[in-house]
Amino acid sequence: MFWRKTKIILNEVAYTSKYLSIHTNYPNLEKFLIRLIYPLADCIICPTKIGAQDLISNFRIPKNKISIIRNWTLFPPHKPSMPKWDLIYTGRFAKEKNLLDLINIIYQLKPKLPKIKLLLLGEGDLKNKIKELILKLSLTNNINILPTTTNVAKYLKKSKIFISLSQNEGLPNVVLEAAMCQLPSIINNFEGADEVVIHKKTGFITNNQSEIINSILKLIDNNQLRLNIGQNAQHHVINSFGPKNQHQYIQIIRKFSS
Repeated sequence: MFWRKTKIILNEVAYTSKYLSIHTNYPNLEKFLIRLIYPLADCIICPTKIGAQDLISNFRIPKNKISIIRNWTLFPPHKPSMPKWDLIYTGRFAKEKNLLDLINIIYQLKPKLPKIKLLLLGEGDLKNKIKELILKLSLTNNINILPTTTNVAKYLKKSKIFISLSQNEGLPNVVLEAAMCQLPSIINNFEGADEVVIHKKTGFITNNQSEIINSILKLIDNNQLRLNIGQNAQHHVINSFGPKNQHQYIQIIRKFSS
């Protein structure tokens, strides 16, 4: 970083301030190191405007060092097939993903929707706790767990709604992949959520469990609304998160490697 000819490009995928508060025991030390080291990079790529602003405002990164390039998906457009699950989550089974809260939400919904189905697709440290809670709440007929797969579209197409209660994200690719399968998303209101989901048009951005439950009921009770929002989501991703973003990324790499 200090004595070099090599160009250095950083890819800051998370909202840095929130990430430090969740993942480190020494956030002030980490913040000091980021302020010291990041300005030495030639370019820092951020997927969201709010993530870039966080680096500028809270870490004193010069604005001219930052390039905002949205994530992209190369998923081809899919049409949904006969649904097997009402809700699907794909990703890590980690604390900040709030999967235990999601299981409790299924428990609260079961009196109104006795046959509600949730698929959890992934792996992680919380897997055993998740299984224990499913057994404790007698939800074995309502919640399935399957391992990570390279063919996630196979499961997205057989689901009605993608759901994520994550506390911290950059710009989650899985929301883009779900949209390409015409799934509306219900997501927690993390920093930058409105840069990936348009509230009530391509999905729902929620602030608490009551809003999550109401959003699920609204989409499950109204198939036409769910299908319309899913189609909106697919159009939005095709127009805003397609290969052109990848081309921008490649151009930045080429610019600093030439």
